Amino acid sequence: MLNAEQIRNQATAQILVHLQLALHHFEQALSGGGTLAQSVEAGHAVLRVRLPTSDLMTLQGLLQACNTLDRSLEVLISNRLEGIGGRVLGADSGVAALRSRIRSTLLLNVDGQSLIHYGLQLNDQGVYGCNIRDCQATMEQNPNGLAVVLGRTGVPHPSGVLGAFIGLVRHWTDVHTGLIRQRLRALDAHQRNTMQRRAWLCARCEQALAPRLAQLRLLQRLQADLQMTGQRLLVLGSHDPAGPMPA
Repeated sequence: MLNAEQIRNQATAQILVHLQLALHHFEQALSGGGTLAQSVEAGHAVLRVRLPTSDLMTLQGLLQACNTLDRSLEVLISNRLEGIGGRVLGADSGVAALRSRIRSTLLLNVDGQSLIHYGLQLNDQGVYGCNIRDCQATMEQNPNGLAVVLGRTGVPHPSGVLGAFIGLVRHWTDVHTGLIRQRLRALDAHQRNTMQRRAWLCARCEQALAPRLAQLRLLQRLQADLQMTGQRLLVLGSHDPAGPMPA
């Protein structure tokens, strides 16, 4: 039982590390997708406004990153332990809810509009895509609308869909307070507790077995003494003038 718990804890920790890597890759994919790109010259932030075509490319890159993350989450959540059974993260509803958080973040309403107005689609296989015609038609009516909905990832004030995704990722990956860090700490504490329980059980077993082992050793010595005594009696009997001792 304790060994199974240790195996499950180790497998869970490994999957959480893979989850953190997947989220970091997702954040890196978004890092160049802000609506307003920043550069620093002579200590001042210089803002460069993106073109509508760049916004469309940013949207397509965002959806591709979301699809990649969603597939990674699906694999991690469905991971099973051979010989033990059950999903490793089966009891972690927070990790499972990440997939729905992707969808809800993509549907974020910003100033009365969302990516639905710009052709956001989800097919039968659960893959996010964009209807280019619908997107371009809406952008003709509101050239800056997609830029506002997408928002930005940069400091000091992330905004829109991109900013919401960055906040979601860092809520999980922060090295001090992130949900992954909290889970790893809890697993480490559980692992230590499991080892302490194992040591306690081993000590109790040794205490319970000690008297019986002592009795067993005493019986073994008595048996050896009896065998030796029997052999001596046989030797004495063979030299007895009255004949050997009857069996």
